[in-house]
Amino acid sequence: MTQAINQARTAAEKAPWAQALIEAADVLLACEQYDAGSLDCRLCRNFSELRRKTASLVVRAGRLGR
Repeated sequence: MTQAINQARTAAEKAPWAQALIEAADVLLACEQYDAGSLDCRLCRNFSELRRKTASLVVRAGRLGR
């Protein structure tokens, strides 16, 4: 998904891929096995939050370009 976002030329072309990335990040963020004591879990959550925020900005930019 990230590669598709990077290869798309306009924000409007990037938006559907960014939306898919948001949905994938949401799955990871909703993990029922999250363990705050686990470095792996904390890193996964932090990266997922970052990816979700970045993808949200891309979706917003796509809406502005319409």
